[in-house]
Amino acid sequence: MAGYADDDKTARQVEESPAVQQELAKARAETADAIGITKKDVAQMLLDAAQMAKVMADPQALVRAASELGKMLGHYAPEVKKVEHGVDIDSVKKAVAQLSEEELIKLARGRIVEGEVLHVQTSREPAQLPKGRDGDEEV
Repeated sequence: MAGYADDDKTARQVEESPAVQQELAKARAETADAIGITKKDVAQMLLDAAQMAKVMADPQALVRAASELGKMLGHYAPEVKKVEHGVDIDSVKKAVAQLSEEELIKLARGRIVEGEVLHVQTSREPAQLPKGRDGDEEV
């Protein structure tokens, strides 16, 4: 009806747009003013409900009240942590410049594993298990 494509992604984008969020906040504020209930009032109601749940020995109701109060107070908001790595770009450039062409090709191809090939089995050779110390095949 509003002229948008019928998918959840479009609806979410519309709802998350700054203009819509501003209008929703305004509508919520008007409703809260009309009812006359503040956040402080809601928090107190939740605390009262938690106390009643304790008295009635109802752990489910207590957990629910605590959960709602925690959400309201923002205790479940994700923590934002900034991690900085001290990499000296000039020293990295110098180290890369000193690498041989072969080493650069290895780096370009991905993971480098140091080692040596002891034996390559050809398609004509039968598969053999390595021999143990006493000559028996190891399993």
